[in-house]
Amino acid sequence: MDHVVLTVSPHPDDEVLGLGATLAMLLGESWTMHNLACSLGHVEDHERRLAELTAAGSRLGFSTTVMDPLAGIDRADDLDRAALDVADAVTEQIDRHAPAVVVSPHLGDGHHGHEAVARGVRAALEQTTAGPVWWSYGIWNDLPRPNVFAPYDEQVMARVLHAIAAYDGENARSHYDAMYPARAVVSRTLGSERVFGFGTATASEAPYADLFTELRHGPEGWQYAAPRAFDAAAPLATTWLPGDVGWWVREPSLRDRWTRAGA
Repeated sequence: MDHVVLTVSPHPDDEVLGLGATLAMLLGESWTMHNLACSLGHVEDHERRLAELTAAGSRLGFSTTVMDPLAGIDRADDLDRAALDVADAVTEQIDRHAPAVVVSPHLGDGHHGHEAVARGVRAALEQTTAGPVWWSYGIWNDLPRPNVFAPYDEQVMARVLHAIAAYDGENARSHYDAMYPARAVVSRTLGSERVFGFGTATASEAPYADLFTELRHGPEGWQYAAPRAFDAAAPLATTWLPGDVGWWVREPSLRDRWTRAGA
């Protein structure tokens, strides 16, 4: 598992809207990125969305495997079945590419399809005790417990926006190209305190930041990485804390927040 990251995207564009800047920084350190696209959206949009996904991959520098058959992650689908199908597909991709990191939405991301995909990723990773770490992001719902603050500059933002611009149809429907930098400013502003505890001074003067949660599954179950600032040259955690994936779907208690702030 060396210098490979596997992204698991519910829909084309999630692979860049989720943690695009962090992935761009890894690619800048000679990592290889493989993307598993679980669906292509509505049937009538399949051709367009596949073409946009291919263009985005060419711009940012990643390859994509599309699930076949596609995962049924529409609201009316059997989402439990979809999670099982995603788990099988993720397991196959892990066996093929041996990634050091798997990236996906978090379990409480708010969108039914995103949450089904996250459940599939969790199930796949729970089959191993020495597999890749899990980086989860939030698009539709904030992460309840981010533990990595990843600051970045205008050059990285430009690379990601170039990839996001490939999704013409999606940006015409909703301005994700405007959302991405706006969220990055918010994450840069609030991220230091969300990751390191309230009252923490700004961790970086960079204009933007990603926030994500890093976990790993081992013999004793799930573990959280200790809070840290991201370094693309040494991107994986070295210190681990006891974990509980239930954190992902509930807000931390006030006592827990005090503890994390060092009170």
